[in-house]
Amino acid sequence: MTMSANAKPAMQLAGAETELTDALDALLPTVGADGTVIVTFSNFKYLPILDNWRLAMSRLGIENLLVVALDQPTYEHLRRHGVACHLSPCEDDLSALWPQRVALFSHILQRGYHLIHSDVDAVWLKDPRTEHFLGSDADIVFSQATQWPTDCYQAWRFTLCCGLFFLRATEAVRRFMTEWIAHVADSRDDQVSFNQLLLAKSVVWDIAEPYSIPTPFGVDITCSRRSIRGRAGALKVDVLPQHLFQRVHFPGEDAYVKHCLSGQTAETTRAGLVETGCWLLPPER
Repeated sequence: MTMSANAKPAMQLAGAETELTDALDALLPTVGADGTVIVTFSNFKYLPILDNWRLAMSRLGIENLLVVALDQPTYEHLRRHGVACHLSPCEDDLSALWPQRVALFSHILQRGYHLIHSDVDAVWLKDPRTEHFLGSDADIVFSQATQWPTDCYQAWRFTLCCGLFFLRATEAVRRFMTEWIAHVADSRDDQVSFNQLLLAKSVVWDIAEPYSIPTPFGVDITCSRRSIRGRAGALKVDVLPQHLFQRVHFPGEDAYVKHCLSGQTAETTRAGLVETGCWLLPPER
């Protein structure tokens, strides 16, 4: 068999993965000192968005954060600024990123830490950890999405968003992570896989006082002023109230986190943060 000039022997690749895993394990006692790891991901294009997110966290007194750098320039920049960071290289291809980050989530849970994942454009305005994450009796707590994936939307009239969620380090969640890893390897979309796994498990939702709101996609989604409670086999699942954890922007509400819909580039994401009052850095940044 002929190996291409860019190919690397399997042993070399395995060695590199082990080295990266060891580096992550070395960080966990610090970033997870209270038993929970808050993790986000960024590449170099999104550094200003990351800096804005970190400023929001700092204003809340949340300093123990793990940033996963998706390229070497981001990693070096964060190291220079004293940010706890882990290098997990990924090309500019979201279909490659989703399986990679689900595997990282699973690794952290296997080490016994609870996990909160937040996208860098999910701006924390109040600290939800005690009341909505650790204070819940659920194994899994997710923010609410809109209509993706569509098969789950058609069944529930809402979906769950992978941009902000909490995973408790229970045996039931660790078993679920094995299923999620296998499913996302085929779907190449972590949100599609997560929602479809719940659908396949015939999750049953308890929605207190449901109401509907419109979305920019021309469909309404079902919401509640309280957490939507779900049961999928051994898993207890909470879906956070949309008005407090906003995917669709409602400026009159006292939100904990705003992760409002925006474009798919750093420029359009920044513009969306400015529009929703979530850009905390100086305007020139």
